[in-house]
Amino acid sequence: MIDQKRIGKLYPHILGLFSAVFLLTPHYTTMAILGWIVFLIISGISKSLQFNWNWKSALWIGFYLLYVIGSFFTNHEDLAGKYLEYKLSFIIFPLLFSFQPKAKFEISQSFLWFIGALTVLTTMNFIHSFSCGMGRSCFLSSQFSYSHHPTYFSAFHFFAITIIVFGYQKNWKYFNPKWIIPFLALSIISQLLALSLAGILILLGFIMSFILYHIYKKWRRNGILVGFIAVPLLFFLFLSETPQIAGDWNAAKKYLNEYISEPSTFVKSRTYPFSGTEVRLVMWTAAFQTMMKYPFGVGTGNVDEFLGAQLRDLDQNSLAEQNYNPHNQFLQIAIEIGFFGLVFFFLMLFYFVRVAWKTKNFILLFLVVSLFFNSLFESMLQRQSGIVFYTFWICILIQHTYLEKKTSTEGTLITIRKTGQ
Repeated sequence: MIDQKRIGKLYPHILGLFSAVFLLTPHYTTMAILGWIVFLIISGISKSLQFNWNWKSALWIGFYLLYVIGSFFTNHEDLAGKYLEYKLSFIIFPLLFSFQPKAKFEISQSFLWFIGALTVLTTMNFIHSFSCGMGRSCFLSSQFSYSHHPTYFSAFHFFAITIIVFGYQKNWKYFNPKWIIPFLALSIISQLLALSLAGILILLGFIMSFILYHIYKKWRRNGILVGFIAVPLLFFLFLSETPQIAGDWNAAKKYLNEYISEPSTFVKSRTYPFSGTEVRLVMWTAAFQTMMKYPFGVGTGNVDEFLGAQLRDLDQNSLAEQNYNPHNQFLQIAIEIGFFGLVFFFLMLFYFVRVAWKTKNFILLFLVVSLFFNSLFESMLQRQSGIVFYTFWICILIQHTYLEKKTSTEGTLITIRKTGQ
């Protein structure tokens, strides 16, 4: 029979192994979940786990139920069924994380699996690029990040960077400069090559906040005043002068100025093929107009139909044929399951932020911030890369926070009893 201590030691490795399988071989994610379930069954037989329904994580289930309700109004049962299948993680992970070890576990071990797998994934990307044979373009965007969309790949690396920074500050085992510095260099280079403007912006924002925080700690008021001027200026120069990034940044500013000046003319005058910024501005316009027409949503699986109709009204027939999503998770939710669904999603994210802030779980905080920020530029919860990644790690961080609090409370009670005796 497996004892509780062994289960406690194995648990973070099982979670870490799952994250590694998802990163490296996403098609085997279902098999990895089945293996996880087998582990839970064996642990349950040995009475090494406890069932504790964590309603914080269960908010994902409530979110999923809104899509189930939306499926009753679908015109495309096949698409609705496919989307509901993709989003099953919203139910599966809260349920699986309800079976918890009886004591807190070393979450740093799960993080090490994730970082190790991400290093292997990034190495595979470089190998693929070197063997591509198309020159410089092989090392950029989706040619570089070929197994996961570049924005998701950037999100993985941003999460890894936050783990490393806070792991180093907490003196976790193995989180030492010998491998942290090389990984940070690899991670930053990889995100620049992925060319996800959203990913680069959030990374720069994190670095800028980190620098300003340490300036404040060392020089207080005088330092922070200088920092608030100098640091943003340096990052603006980085965006404006770095090759390739500068091109995307300047193009984005140019198109945005044109759009603000004459929105209707801009949208109707775009011709295929589009740049990434043009696609987003046109899709956001069409998505917003669709959202205002159908405040209660069009139904699960109906977004392509209604969004395509709106694009044709805007004389964008070629873009309508591409069946692009809105490139914005908030607009995606509002169109599909209505304003109520959008409000639910906002409240859920803000609640996760509150939990993270209250418990000083800054890794969870930056993970939720990452989801929120990236959702402004991509429909992050429409692909398995985003659905599995964010749901899994938010649930595990909430569970670990609960177990830490529980263990701390129990330790305090034991101390009080001993003192009383």
